[in-house]
Amino acid sequence: MYPNMIRTNRLQPSAIVDLTICAKCDVNRPNAFNNNNTLSFHELPEHIQLSIERKRLADYCLKAYKKVNHTREETRETTVRQCENSFYVDTIRAFRDRPYEYRGLHK
Repeated sequence: MYPNMIRTNRLQPSAIVDLTICAKCDVNRPNAFNNNNTLSFHELPEHIQLSIERKRLADYCLKAYKKVNHTREETRETTVRQCENSFYVDTIRAFRDRPYEYRGLHK
């Protein structure tokens, strides 16, 4: 396996556990895997699904953007200059035409 894959806990050999490995761990108690009283997400009522989604989204926004709600309305006006700068145009053309020049010199 690749080293970066092995570093993740799920792919390490110690993460593969069955009921015979350890007598002390929580996995090795009777009925550890029989949790029939839990429902999957799609079996939950719709209002609970929405509340879970909102909570997860708020947690993600707090983690990723360091803020939950930030509303800002702005009216911006700008002018776009339509004149071209010949330096940029010439540079792009040079990069575009360079392979054709090398092909011509190669033949």
